[in-house]
Amino acid sequence: MVEWIIIYLVKLPGVLSQSCSSARFIGCGSQTVGDTYGAVVGGNGNTAQGEGGFVGGGVYNTNKGRYAGIVSGNYNRLKQPKSFLSGGSYNTVDGEYSALVGGLYNTVKGDYNGLGGGSYNIVIGEYNAVGGGSYNNVNGYAASVGGGWSNSVMGSYATMAGGYNNFVSSLAGAVVGGSENTVRGEHSSILGGFRNTVQGASSLAAGVNASVNHSNAAVLSFKTSTEVCNSVSNGSVHFCTDNGLFVDGERLDALVQKQHGVDIADLKNSTTQLATTVEDVATLVDLENRAEAVSNVENLLDQQSQLDALNGRLDGLTSALDSSGALLSEEDVVVLLDFEDGSLLFLLLWWWLMFCLLSRSCLLVCLLFAWCAIVLYFPSWFCCPPSSSSLSVSFSMVRVGRAIRGCVPEQQHCGGARQQH
Repeated sequence: MVEWIIIYLVKLPGVLSQSCSSARFIGCGSQTVGDTYGAVVGGNGNTAQGEGGFVGGGVYNTNKGRYAGIVSGNYNRLKQPKSFLSGGSYNTVDGEYSALVGGLYNTVKGDYNGLGGGSYNIVIGEYNAVGGGSYNNVNGYAASVGGGWSNSVMGSYATMAGGYNNFVSSLAGAVVGGSENTVRGEHSSILGGFRNTVQGASSLAAGVNASVNHSNAAVLSFKTSTEVCNSVSNGSVHFCTDNGLFVDGERLDALVQKQHGVDIADLKNSTTQLATTVEDVATLVDLENRAEAVSNVENLLDQQSQLDALNGRLDGLTSALDSSGALLSEEDVVVLLDFEDGSLLFLLLWWWLMFCLLSRSCLLVCLLFAWCAIVLYFPSWFCCPPSSSSLSVSFSMVRVGRAIRGCVPEQQHCGGARQQH
């Protein structure tokens, strides 16, 4: 019986387009087998180009890999050796030791990857997998997406069971389910819910609008509002609820009140009142500081007014002294300076006269010598003698010295100010 079946297949037209010595097999239809040990069983427009490549059937499937196989489907592409594509449409496998079961427009690129099915799913990297779903994307190392819609895993050893529009980008991060959840912290996870975010490492979130920004922390948010429930600190657990936390059917804040006499609601009100009081105190302190600053400015202005008044009185006294002539004139100052600078010479002249008298020398010669010294050292006495208010010299010797030195008349040389004395 078996022999008759073999003879029948051999005699069918188009079953063997090559001799058996080439070890290639082409079934019915317009098929292509490019290398030895390749086979195309059925279908139409299928191609097996690699050594030992196989296409079981379908339409326009292309197998370019060595020892790789496409079972069926249409417009499927298998590009690398030792890979497998079972069926579906417009699917592509471009990696060694990778497999794609079926679906539509799915892509596997990389080695040791797997894609179960679904549509528009993409697997890139190594040792990654997508179980199914649509528009899911895995790009990492040993990462996976179980299913769902529009989920993305970009971290190594990360996983996502399913859900919608979830995202994991950290090492060993995980999202169990839910929608619009994001894990960016290493070794962190979101159990499920909506719009939860985990940024810290080794942290956990669940519920609605939970946000964990600390490490080794957990946030469980079950509020119906859109308010975000944030983590408190590293190593903390934060619960956000609308109606409290219950243990064995009894509300936890009621248990705390029973055991410690503390009412959580009253404690919240006291905290709010305390915060308001602190703000009021800060406002009062600020107003007091401003009032003190204004007072200091007013004191400075008063002191400036007093200084201005004293300056006015001083100017008046100066004017009065100038008008009364109490100040010394320039000529008197010159005379006083001459007298002060010549005190040593006076002393020497005094001792010279005493020596002359005691030694009984010529007294006239001694006086003449003293008079010449005075004329040379005190010229201002002979041209402008001091007024009556200062030192007054009326010796006739002065007049003689003035005549000898050719001094101008007193009225012309000393100025009109001297005439007033």
